[in-house]
Amino acid sequence: MSDEARKCRHGNETAEPCQSCKTERREQLKYRWKIILGLFLPFAISALDVTIIASALPWIADDFDQLSQLNWIISSFNLTAAAFIPFWGQMADIFGRHASIQACMIIAIVGGALCTGAPTNAFPMLLFGRALQGIGCAGINVVVRAIVADKVSLQEDAKNWSIFSMVAGSSYSVGPVIGGMK
Repeated sequence: MSDEARKCRHGNETAEPCQSCKTERREQLKYRWKIILGLFLPFAISALDVTIIASALPWIADDFDQLSQLNWIISSFNLTAAAFIPFWGQMADIFGRHASIQACMIIAIVGGALCTGAPTNAFPMLLFGRALQGIGCAGINVVVRAIVADKVSLQEDAKNWSIFSMVAGSSYSVGPVIGGMK
């Protein structure tokens, strides 16, 4: 079939793709990369939030004088992140992907601001901030996956997730380094 002429979707019979097919393919690739690059930052921040706290835990325990309650800093994030995954999937279906990803980012940023601004005598405020970060990050992960699945073909979906996995892996490895800076 390599020597035979094929009929493209534009009705042209050529061995090579027609000019319209080539243009469409270029536009599809450009659109795919715009989506990927636009979703890198939220996805990287979400992955970074998981591990950034790990190396800062000794300083946090010392500042808040809450060594026995230290595990709740990680647990509050993980519990809310796990609990809100179905919620964000439903919200993305009801209100749309764009509004949902924005809401997730706002919630994660507010949670981070609460953690940053928590005075040393307000350990519950730190836990509440981490819980909000978990809620926001759960939504970011779900909505980013939904956006990518909606916008690209199944073949390109696998390629995209290999790229997003690389971003997540980089964020997971950089998180403790950033969190350990004092």
